[in-house]
Amino acid sequence: MSAFAAVRKAMNAGVPGIYNALGDLSQFYGGKRYLNYGYWTQGVDTPGEAADELVRLVGRLAELAPGDHVLDAGCGFGEQDFLWVREFGCARIDGIDLTPMHIESAGSEARRLGLQGRLEFSLGDATELRFSDASFEKVIALECAMHFNPREKFFAEAFRVLKPAGRLVTTDVAYSTAHIDRKFVRSRGVGFVREILFAAAIDRFWQIPKSNKYDMSRYSGLLREAGFREIRIENITAKVYPGFCRCLREFAATRPLRALDRWLLGDFARVLEHYPTYYSVSALKPAVSTPETAGPR
Repeated sequence: MSAFAAVRKAMNAGVPGIYNALGDLSQFYGGKRYLNYGYWTQGVDTPGEAADELVRLVGRLAELAPGDHVLDAGCGFGEQDFLWVREFGCARIDGIDLTPMHIESAGSEARRLGLQGRLEFSLGDATELRFSDASFEKVIALECAMHFNPREKFFAEAFRVLKPAGRLVTTDVAYSTAHIDRKFVRSRGVGFVREILFAAAIDRFWQIPKSNKYDMSRYSGLLREAGFREIRIENITAKVYPGFCRCLREFAATRPLRALDRWLLGDFARVLEHYPTYYSVSALKPAVSTPETAGPR
């Protein structure tokens, strides 16, 4: 299926429809089954390496440690979970996702590697977790919480299933227009309107609920309302989109694509370079519950 046809098919198919349309992107990631933009530090040159680095960054932010029981909400194909078990020694990771193809593939790989019992994958909604209170040391949502409808319901559920002193970590996008001033608009020239229209189409493709479209000030406030404290937010856009876009262009240039598909990927890269913002977020569930940190009732 062409990229353009995949976009049209996914437009009204919900979040699982997006990822069914995208399918397995391992060719882009050098054989790895990732679905993230990557973290492009010095010496990182390929999408697969950058995706590994983003997963390691999240592991460090979550302070993953041997013995941890982790919930990976929106696990995709589970590639990050295999790395966290291998490099951080997590005792057990439960991965949930809404896309059956992801769960079937991740479960098959866990069985192939003999990791059943340490890695378990199942269909599940991050806003209605089936797990008991205080089940996990860590909850992670790697580049997926923008889909959770609404995101604050996931925050409340994450708070509930975390043990006291447990940690939530997300990498996520936020809606900020602070950088789109008159100077920015002039710098984009006549292409500005086309880019804005294309950005709106991308926004629709990714099926991000309107209720999740706010800036990081609101994001932090919702975490605090859920009961979290020690909230740390870092804008890592400069280490995410530029490297990904460079490799996306190189990938498109070396593949026998239709002209329309090559145009689509090129404009996607252009929008990513100039408009969205990307953040890493960590938040702590306090060790001792007080009326101010007890979360919603």
